[in-house]
Amino acid sequence: MKRLLFWLGLCLCLGVPNLMVLLKERSLALGGRVVYLKLAPVDPRSLMQGDYMALNYALVPWTADPGWPARGTLRAEIDSRGVITSWQPGSRDNLIRYSIEKGKLKVASDAFYFEEGQGARYSKASYGKFHLSDIGVLTLQGLTNENLEPL
Repeated sequence: MKRLLFWLGLCLCLGVPNLMVLLKERSLALGGRVVYLKLAPVDPRSLMQGDYMALNYALVPWTADPGWPARGTLRAEIDSRGVITSWQPGSRDNLIRYSIEKGKLKVASDAFYFEEGQGARYSKASYGKFHLSDIGVLTLQGLTNENLEPL
């Protein structure tokens, strides 16, 4: 019985993260488009996690409107370069899923991790490069400068 529980626990510990990676890779491959979101970055340090940049987005309000549901979609306006210029609650084209966590609107990752010593390189970041899936999920792919060139 102990062996069965051990192997079952091991399969869960290894299987769940691998399944999550597989599902994320599949969503990136199935369609969507590249979009950019203006950053308002902060550069903290973490002894346990290494160097990373906390990401705030210029279009995301610090607090969510009290009338909004905890989860929903926003309709994004995207310019010819692929930059998201505005959004509002909606359910038509260019959907972006959001959630409200601790009173704050969340549309994408709030951190970007990088190798130690690369902080100066990423301090020039102006935009986040995202994959916007057909179902409205934003996946951070990297950071870019003001001209949308990768850092």
